[in-house]
Amino acid sequence: MKRLFDEGIEGLKNYLPEWDYRKKWSWYGTYRYLSPPSHHRLNYLMLSVLARLSGESILAEYAASWSNEDLSVSDRMEIYLVHLITKNLCRVKYRTWKQKPLTTPKELKEGASPARAPLDNGRTEERREQVVTLASLDWSIRRIA
Repeated sequence: MKRLFDEGIEGLKNYLPEWDYRKKWSWYGTYRYLSPPSHHRLNYLMLSVLARLSGESILAEYAASWSNEDLSVSDRMEIYLVHLITKNLCRVKYRTWKQKPLTTPKELKEGASPARAPLDNGRTEERREQVVTLASLDWSIRRIA
C-alpha cells in the first residue's frame, strides 16, 4: 500500500506544474480554465494534507503558493479576469449553452422532481441525488458527467 501511495505522490509531483497558474492559482482539470475559488481551495487543502503525509517539500511549496491569504489586489483581479476569460472560452469551445440541465434550480424551488436518468450500473437514485445537489448549486450534471 505504501508503494502505491509513493507512486501516486511521484506522479503528482511530475504533473503538478500542469495544474499551476503562475505560482498563484490552480487550473481546473483538463478543461483549461482557472479553478473557481471553492475548487481551488479544495486543491490547496488536499495538497497541504498530502505534503504533510508524504513529507515532500515540493508539494508544500505549491500549497503555500496557492494560499489565498498572500494574494495582492492586483493578483486577485488577474485571477478573476483570467478565470472569466478562460471559462468563457471553454463554454464557446464546448458550446455548453446548447446543453440542457436535467433539472434547473428554478424547477427545484418549485418542487419539481429531478429527472431520473437511467444508468448502466443501476444507480439511478444516487444519480438523482447528485442532480439535486448540483442543480441546487447552479451546476449542470452534463458538465461533470
